[in-house]
Amino acid sequence: MLLTCDERAAVLKHVLENVLQLEDDSPVHQTIKCNRISTPFDIIQMSEAEIDTLDYKDDDSDSIIPIPCGRAGLLKALKAYSPYMAGLGKPIDERGWL
Repeated sequence: MLLTCDERAAVLKHVLENVLQLEDDSPVHQTIKCNRISTPFDIIQMSEAEIDTLDYKDDDSDSIIPIPCGRAGLLKALKAYSPYMAGLGKPIDERGWL
């Protein structure tokens, strides 16, 4: 069964805050929101080059800020996790991230 939009948002929030242990106002959260990324699968489908070029708008200065390299690395690790698990014979479906 497919997840609703609200459930997908909850999955992504869970991954960011519980798995990656990021604060809810982190640059990754801001980047996710600015780039309309709604599920971990959106990240998995991106190339590493696309992840490196993600950015977000700073609300205080209205400037566009690139995602910090270390934070982009977290998204790359998340991207690598899905094929790793599939290789172990444990593919992750939408609900498997919770």
